[in-house]
Amino acid sequence: MELERPPLNDIRYYEGNELDLFSQAINWSNYYSKFLFPFIQGDVLEVGAGNGINSLRILSANLPIEKWICLEPDPRLAGEIKKRDLKTSDGKKIEVRNGTLKSIQSEEKFNAIIYLDVLEHILDDKKELETAINHLKPEG
Repeated sequence: MELERPPLNDIRYYEGNELDLFSQAINWSNYYSKFLFPFIQGDVLEVGAGNGINSLRILSANLPIEKWICLEPDPRLAGEIKKRDLKTSDGKKIEVRNGTLKSIQSEEKFNAIIYLDVLEHILDDKKELETAINHLKPEG
């Protein structure tokens, strides 16, 4: 019997406990960083930002970021990110939003959209990525 899942735009509470484990995964962070960093610049959206540890690591790399939005469907985790008081390398505060990609306005466009350890939690990941493409700037 298949479980009924809430619509993707519903606010959810994350039940996993691997976020604490991944916060200690330095080798994993170093691995993905070397692939991602060349593409992270300008206006950035991190979907499923969790507890903000990935944002913290990426923002500490002093990349040319204009605006950074952490999008997290779990209000408790979004609150954890806010407590981190993250800033870009030039001191701009990041924005934390409680929601999913469906809560992003259609006119909002980004140079990079990041999904780190997130897609496996999204029921229709293909549709999610098709929607994300519509939020990329022409050179994104």
